[in-house]
Amino acid sequence: MQIQGAYTWSHSLDNASDPLDAASGNRTLPRNSFNLNAEYGNSDFDVRQRLSINFVYQPNIGRGRAYLNQGIAGRIMEGWALSGITTFQTGQPYDIFGYRDSQHTGLSDRPAVVGSAAIPANHPRIQTGPPLSAFALSPYDQASNLSRNRFFGPGVNNWNVALLKDQAITERVKLQLRFEFYNLFNRVQFGQPDNAIGDTGTFGLSSSQLGQPDGTTGARQIQFALKLLF
Repeated sequence: MQIQGAYTWSHSLDNASDPLDAASGNRTLPRNSFNLNAEYGNSDFDVRQRLSINFVYQPNIGRGRAYLNQGIAGRIMEGWALSGITTFQTGQPYDIFGYRDSQHTGLSDRPAVVGSAAIPANHPRIQTGPPLSAFALSPYDQASNLSRNRFFGPGVNNWNVALLKDQAITERVKLQLRFEFYNLFNRVQFGQPDNAIGDTGTFGLSSSQLGQPDGTTGARQIQFALKLLF
């Protein structure tokens, strides 16, 4: 049995994470270039907590092991192992925007916070952001009371697991059967919610999900493989 884990607790603040390529839903330019203090807030990549665990378990059964090591049972139980990588991560911050150029800078300002930003009870599952009722357009000639990247999107809870069996063919040759499960429990890993209050029907709702690193769907994937080891 082998288990390894890595936990990261962090916090990052800045006034412009990447002025050329902003995070999803964010913008590259400050709302008012003469007031950069309003841009100081959580970095686009400010992931507060992340836990990554990898494990390998080889039961002590089958041929060459302590138990069930004789005859047909020994051959059937030989070489089984369970391995996987599990990731838990808090969400990333995002900005919220209105549609009024209240500071006369040529850019729409952030809205003002006027109510509770808590996600209401009995909300739909895809509501991962605050309700629209919490915001209103900022008055003209006034800066918004909403700081940059105050809200955080949904986190990640993902399990990738492989069940494998090494079956000896000869003393030097083995056949490995692999059953691989990506997002084993088929949890939806929501993307960032809509952050423009002008989108009255979709504001605060996540309409996309995170995919696998190879660009495929984030839904559970199962694949089978054979490997010849020699």
